[in-house]
Amino acid sequence: MQSIGSFLKSALLLKRCERIDRIVLPLNNIIIAFRDLTHENFENIDEYLTSTLEFKDFNGFEDIIDELEENLNSDSIILSKTKKIKRILNEKKSYST
Repeated sequence: MQSIGSFLKSALLLKRCERIDRIVLPLNNIIIAFRDLTHENFENIDEYLTSTLEFKDFNGFEDIIDELEENLNSDSIILSKTKKIKRILNEKKSYST
């Protein structure tokens, strides 16, 4: 889960620095890191992220992803990656319940 936090942090920093052309790589790395997470990790990811200093202003994983999606074109590759991340997260969370 720490790697996912690091990738989210780098994606947010890139967006804040207006380097949106570089955000796809950390998003791809999040998708790859999802493969190694257990079902328990998926259930606890929101709690883990909001307990860290970098994400204290967010309400969870999807809130962070929503921040990345803000002000993007509907055909943006970043938007397609964030939608894929949300879909995987929702599938894993619903599978574990």
